[in-house]
Amino acid sequence: MIAKPEIKYIELKSDYSYGSPAWIGSVSFSKSGRTIYFNNTAFQSLNGNGISGNYFDLETGDGYWISNLKRNKKLESTEFGDEMYAKQPNKLSTKELEFLIAKLVENEENTLYNKGRRTIKRERIVLKTKLKKRLE
Repeated sequence: MIAKPEIKYIELKSDYSYGSPAWIGSVSFSKSGRTIYFNNTAFQSLNGNGISGNYFDLETGDGYWISNLKRNKKLESTEFGDEMYAKQPNKLSTKELEFLIAKLVENEENTLYNKGRRTIKRERIVLKTKLKKRLE
């Protein structure tokens, strides 16, 4: 039985201490379920042996963190469409960046734990920096 596609969080971990590129998008699975496919890239599990990632790119060997989204959060339908959440920051329009920054500020204020707030804050700072450079 082939698993249904799922929405996952994918973050590149190789050569980054923080601020690494990340995506939220639909992934598919191999028949065995051991390989994940996203954006024409195949990822295989490190079976718990990874230091900062839990999957690796079969072609490049780069480490990635791939996980489920938080259960209490849903991707919202927006005027921009759901595909906005799968884009890299440099591919987002100015309006999309402003929308995501506002959502991150809201999420940061509503997050209970410091670690979660720090993660959201880092994402917000990266997007604000990109927006600032674009508007200069």
